[in-house]
Amino acid sequence: MPENPKNPERAAERTVSLHDGAVQRNVAWLIQETQAVEIINQEINSVGERSRRRGAKSFGGVMGQQLPGGVGGYTDSAFDEFLVGIWDEHLYFSDLDGGWSKQASAVTLVPGLLHNIIPGRDGGNLSYVVATCERVTETTLGIGGRSNMIVYDIANDTETAASLAPRAIAVFQNRLFHGLDETIGWSEIGALADYSDTNSLLVEPGIGGEITAIIPARDTDPKLWVFKEDSIFLFTPRWGTDSAIIPGAGDALDTINSSIRVLSRGVGCIATKSAVWVPGAENSDVFFLANDGIRSLQRAENDVQTGAGFPISWNIKTWVNRINFTEAHRAVAAVFDNAYHIAVPLDGAVDNSHILRYDIDSKAWSLHTWEGRDLSSFKINTVDRLWLQNNYPSGDSSVTQAETDVS
Repeated sequence: MPENPKNPERAAERTVSLHDGAVQRNVAWLIQETQAVEIINQEINSVGERSRRRGAKSFGGVMGQQLPGGVGGYTDSAFDEFLVGIWDEHLYFSDLDGGWSKQASAVTLVPGLLHNIIPGRDGGNLSYVVATCERVTETTLGIGGRSNMIVYDIANDTETAASLAPRAIAVFQNRLFHGLDETIGWSEIGALADYSDTNSLLVEPGIGGEITAIIPARDTDPKLWVFKEDSIFLFTPRWGTDSAIIPGAGDALDTINSSIRVLSRGVGCIATKSAVWVPGAENSDVFFLANDGIRSLQRAENDVQTGAGFPISWNIKTWVNRINFTEAHRAVAAVFDNAYHIAVPLDGAVDNSHILRYDIDSKAWSLHTWEGRDLSSFKINTVDRLWLQNNYPSGDSSVTQAETDVS
């Protein structure tokens, strides 16, 4: 408590609210009392209270110099919750004590690449679909290119490889939708690795680059948001001869009544795992990393889906300008504790070197010095946690957890 020279016994400390977070778009002398140019390793809540970034503890990892390739959560047939991770070529599952065991290894992944890991049901069995989601310089399968997509059956400990290597995947209407280059395709119902060339269509070829993300949309009818690197589209599928909104077994796409609507041109998603649902965000559904910062998909007052909004990262343009956009396709994001966390490479880094944290309630930004290869928000033992996989081989400390916030 600072000393009051006039009355030392009645000294008082003034607490300044920083509920507006980091604001770098004004010159220093225009910064308000509720703002700061730099907020590092601190969090701002809705009433402007600051707190030190919480610590985290190791949840184990794979021993040896194993290259990390993604982390997520899974639920087994008994509805127990665990973690799934990728190191080098294989999937690993955790136990509740932080021990990791390698799963079926008949099919291998390309080591060192970031992978998307999403749950689904294949033939009625709980499964995980794994696909390379970062942009690579080669389009061939195997070493130097993307991994073949695999469907891993949890109960039977078996892997099935599909004969394609998509960058974007999403489970929707009991099918697996995939995005490869400018083509969106889908599996048969309940058979996530079962594809045919006829179950696909081109999404505005020649416009917007390759497909980077596919996310089921919130709407009165089933729809999908299809993100390209420089455009966003809304795909409304209709199925079979009666143009049904829910497909039946064997239904083909009704190409007459299905539609693809442009939502944005010149703005898209450049990092597959940066695009996530953000519950509670005002007039927004999904946040994502674009080529000029973090943006959101907007909704009008009548709840109609519109296009990309103004960059929500406008206040932190200094940090955004430090992003190495050549390697930003590796950016990953997760929503935890009412905040959007996105790990990005700053200052020429080739892997994610920092986390930008956006409090959804206060709309305040802060910067955290975490090196996150992957992020995932998942509950274990009824406790919500944010999981971080380090972006370098680190023995038994490759995955950390934070019970109430990132640290």
